[in-house]
Amino acid sequence: MTPLIVAIWVAGAVQLAIAAANLEVARKLDYRANLARLTPIVAQVFLAHAVYIVLVMIWFSSICLVFARELASGDPLARFLTGGLAAF
Repeated sequence: MTPLIVAIWVAGAVQLAIAAANLEVARKLDYRANLARLTPIVAQVFLAHAVYIVLVMIWFSSICLVFARELASGDPLARFLTGGLAAF
């Protein structure tokens, strides 16, 4: 196990923690009450974006946690994916 694989696992765990923290953020910022004041379309767009971001974070974390060895391999596809993950 290389330090790079451990770093990828840590990145996956951090991404999963960020996704989980979004649930608490929704409660702390009282999304329900604040969204009730918006027009329905704006509230729906906001919720769609919030859910999308959480799902992407879960997806990225699962890639890091399950495929860390492949991401650390240095293959062109792995380098492309890790570059995209880092840019996000």
